[in-house]
Amino acid sequence: PPSPRSPHRANPTQKTKTNYCWSRFYWDCDQDVDNSSLDAKEQDDVTYVSPLFLTITNPRHFTLMTAWQENVDKVIESWFNEQDLDFASLYFGDPDSTGHRYGPDSPERREMVKQVDRTVGYIHRAAEKYSLTENLNIIMTANHGMSTVLKKGMVDEIILSKIPGFSFRDIAFHLLDYGPAGMLLPKEGMLNKVYNTLNAHPHLYVYRKEEIPGCFHYPCILPFVLSADPGYAIRDVSW
Repeated sequence: PPSPRSPHRANPTQKTKTNYCWSRFYWDCDQDVDNSSLDAKEQDDVTYVSPLFLTITNPRHFTLMTAWQENVDKVIESWFNEQDLDFASLYFGDPDSTGHRYGPDSPERREMVKQVDRTVGYIHRAAEKYSLTENLNIIMTANHGMSTVLKKGMVDEIILSKIPGFSFRDIAFHLLDYGPAGMLLPKEGMLNKVYNTLNAHPHLYVYRKEEIPGCFHYPCILPFVLSADPGYAIRDVSW
């Protein structure tokens, strides 16, 4: 029989929460496969959050907050049922890894989406097994999407190392992915120089920490956030 809930919870009616994030599970990723578990969740009371940067991991993880079966068992059985935690989060690296390896339009990616659907079903069966469905909110998110893109001739690159006056010798730390956004930590005394140099680029926006638009929905952990115009990708150096 299911183990009883721990007696120390101050409010027995308070709902606990678990967040599951699937990397690269874009908005129509499940439209070309059968997904009984995901389709069933569409009938529930669902709130949707639209991401700002649709195609990259960073800064998507700042915007939202594997042996998948073992991870699910640990969260549902051990953390929620036995230890009575209030919140837990799990991250699944697929279908991102499969999409990168075989392509977003590949049969391998479609098969991995079916695996995601089976995982969703397993999560809900585990919650039912331990009588947690009435007190457990399950939040499912995806950090970004993916599309087949031919880089050459279709995407203009902003290569920071080629911008006149800019040098990575003035940067203590940077968080840059191939995409429309990035973050920089200039060295002491170099804030204004870096800001003025990069902000002069016609297709690059540089936001100070206190200037970040509200639509970004994430706290800046570095002094500068970079954002490129549509059709442009930011890179640190030439490959």
